[in-house]
Amino acid sequence: LCYLKRRHKNTIYEENSEQQALYAFYIGGIATLLLYLQLSIRWPKLIKTWCQMDKIMNKRYGYPASLDLRLRLCLIICITLKLTDYLLCMYNRYIEMVNKYGDDYDYKVFFNNTLPQLFKIVPLNVASAVYCTVLNTHSTLTSTFNDLFIILLSISLALRFKQVTQRLEKNVSKFQFESEEFWIEIREDYDRLSTLCKELDENISYIILLSYSINSFFLLIQLYESLEAVSGLVGRIYFITSFVHQIFRIVSVSLYAAWINDESLEPMNILNSVPSHAYNTEVKRLLMQISFDNVALTGCKMFKITRGIILSIAGAVVTYELVLIQFNSETQA
Repeated sequence: LCYLKRRHKNTIYEENSEQQALYAFYIGGIATLLLYLQLSIRWPKLIKTWCQMDKIMNKRYGYPASLDLRLRLCLIICITLKLTDYLLCMYNRYIEMVNKYGDDYDYKVFFNNTLPQLFKIVPLNVASAVYCTVLNTHSTLTSTFNDLFIILLSISLALRFKQVTQRLEKNVSKFQFESEEFWIEIREDYDRLSTLCKELDENISYIILLSYSINSFFLLIQLYESLEAVSGLVGRIYFITSFVHQIFRIVSVSLYAAWINDESLEPMNILNSVPSHAYNTEVKRLLMQISFDNVALTGCKMFKITRGIILSIAGAVVTYELVLIQFNSETQA
């Protein structure tokens, strides 16, 4: 009797976790769509400011040499990993359905298990099955596009900050301290990039918060599922690849978004090494701005994306895992 009670509890917990993951999956897709519709209204103003910055920076610094290559590589890697994860997920679901239903398995069983909430209301036919497929594919791609969008914008802005740092390094290393106009130009370029970063953060901070919320939620769901034994070779391969892919997404978004903050602080070390005879008011103003401006993307001003955020996420995940282990041991007692 105790064994049956434990199995009943575990079955309920598994069904609840699957339902929560399914709700989060589709709600996240809808929320992403709404946020990008809102962003589309503000996008012309933002891209106009960005284009003006690009024109000025291209004249003074040139186009970032590795920007196009970095953007293409990130696009190819993210899409390839997501497609691999999606295909493994579909194949694993197919294997599970075949093992569970045997000869009774057909497309109706697949769609009823893929989106049961929809087909409790809408009858299953070709049109509703196509809609289910489109909805599932859309939600899958929007979550990836969300992370990719943040990464690509972060790379573009971070490389511009890096150009300012490289120009400072070139002049300071050769002891070529030009007139005060040079320092005014450097400070104005830095201020222009800092202002653009703040404007960008105002427009995409909700998207960043949604990205971290969804990725963290699914990571915790997978940690919960790791407490149960995964049956089948395909199931184990899918679980490992999906778990690694989820960690990769969180780390990638965090590192690339934190790259902006890292590059914005780099000029400070160079400016502190400027000799006394070259030190002037503009150098002091630039140092003050770098010290107090704190350039970084945020999640609705709730947290700033720096390299330390990875440790914060890791600490939260470890804490949650310990709670799950204790909770799981109590339910099996």
